[in-house]
Amino acid sequence: MLEHDLARVRRLHGWVESLGKWSMLDVFVVAILIVAMKSAAVAHIHLGLGLYLFTFSVIATQFASVWVAGLLNRA
Repeated sequence: MLEHDLARVRRLHGWVESLGKWSMLDVFVVAILIVAMKSAAVAHIHLGLGLYLFTFSVIATQFASVWVAGLLNRA
């Protein structure tokens, strides 16, 4: 039963890892939106706490992914 669970976790990790390659798409879209709005002088952009929280979440997710990959390779 443990081998079946390990195979399932490996498949799930592989799926999440491939999905992670698209994780910067939202950042790219927001960057384009900001540039478009600033160049048209439509809005004033203010960086707040959300930028730091988002940056932390991206870094924490990357560390978690590397950690899980290491655990799966040892198992």
